[in-house]
Amino acid sequence: MARDICTLDNVYANNLGMLIKLANVTVLDIYEDTFFTELFAEDTSVTKNKKANSKKDVRFTQLAYYSEIQVGGLVARLVPKKQNELSLKGIQIEFLGVLPNYRDKSIGSKLLKFAEDKCSECHQHNVFVYIPALDNSAKEWFIAHGFEQHGDVFNNFIKRLNGDEQDAILLKKHIS
Repeated sequence: MARDICTLDNVYANNLGMLIKLANVTVLDIYEDTFFTELFAEDTSVTKNKKANSKKDVRFTQLAYYSEIQVGGLVARLVPKKQNELSLKGIQIEFLGVLPNYRDKSIGSKLLKFAEDKCSECHQHNVFVYIPALDNSAKEWFIAHGFEQHGDVFNNFIKRLNGDEQDAILLKKHIS
């Protein structure tokens, strides 16, 4: 039986650096390293005195491997209740990225399928993502995977590390 050339695995504290590097290469100037290190904050001595994350703050992470090379990653968050007029309830994709040379090899699709499966497991019905309004390639990719634009453009929604702000659109996919 042939082995799948593209595999997924959990993100652990010892391979978190690779997820950070993937994010910095695939999505420029949006994520601070602390966004990722907080995924394992309860494991560090710096945060021992802080409360552990509540059950409401559930995140799902995966690294994608192509022939055993780390080439993509996913961070998704369970949003069990609608928090405000800008959010939905379901699974929010906070980061999904694949290295440019490994795109069009179904790696992103496999990561997205993982998020959709988690949506079903958590008894939710929406997978959603905010993307820069001017990022037509990301918009086309998500639409090709069954997403639809939800609402209008959110002005100055995405904050970049350099202080600039970008407009965003919300894309969602209903999961039965």
